[in-house]
Amino acid sequence: MVWEYQIWLEMWLGGMAGGAFLSAFLFERFSGGDNKQLLRPAAFLSVPLVAIALVLSLLDLGEPMRFWHMLVVVQPLSPMWIGAFLLVPFAGICFLMAILWIIESRMAEEKGKGLRAVISILGWINLLVSAVLISYSGVLLSATNVPLWAGTDLLPSIFVVSAVATGIAIMIFSSLLYRGAWQINGNTLSKLAGALPIVIIIQLVLVGGFIALAGSSSTEGAGEAIKTLTTGSLAIPFWITLAAFLVSIGLVVAARGKDIEKKAVRSSIILSAVCVILGSLLLRAVIVIGGQI
Repeated sequence: MVWEYQIWLEMWLGGMAGGAFLSAFLFERFSGGDNKQLLRPAAFLSVPLVAIALVLSLLDLGEPMRFWHMLVVVQPLSPMWIGAFLLVPFAGICFLMAILWIIESRMAEEKGKGLRAVISILGWINLLVSAVLISYSGVLLSATNVPLWAGTDLLPSIFVVSAVATGIAIMIFSSLLYRGAWQINGNTLSKLAGALPIVIIIQLVLVGGFIALAGSSSTEGAGEAIKTLTTGSLAIPFWITLAAFLVSIGLVVAARGKDIEKKAVRSSIILSAVCVILGSLLLRAVIVIGGQI
């Protein structure tokens, strides 16, 4: 089976949506009382991202009717089936939460308690779904007998951290461009921007470990596959990926401690988020494509 561009694009979009939701949920619960509006934009962002991912599933299948057949017929070894099986309920819950938030925002404080309880329950359910969503692709790849993917156990961790990084980055990017009732406040935005370099550093460490371990793996063909990434036909996009991550770190560090409302600071952080989003796309692309060369 050949995994075309639709596969790694779907993994990227689904991972970004799941990473945004998971990061926002955990950030709201454990980072202080002034960050309670983060999950709303994350859920709203997730819906169009997942919609595009599902369109890619349709393109990969070629016929719309095959999509519905894919949903009702269990195919646990199909990456598109697993992706669709996770994306549909995840997007559905995000959409339902968004509708309930809109209704709740038009109700009196006391009358909205019941809706807030329902939203909270849905949030916890989708937290679990998003955790599986951001990890399934890496687990799926590492469970194959493809040398590049099976040469080390670090691949699932790379995909999870990549999803978290892109999730944080898309929230930063969208919030700096969007001005509305549910925009992320400046303090929360600064905390998100401060967390991004930490996640990227973890990503770089994992990628370095992946290269080192897979390159020295006893798995037949793993060493040659790593050479394809680092010095072969995929070397240019691979090193551009790492450069994008390093540039992202530098841009955020340069903006650290400065007023995020200033245009130059906002531009720097937006560019940093773009580097992470595109870098993560390239990373998934070279890993998926590299395993098939």
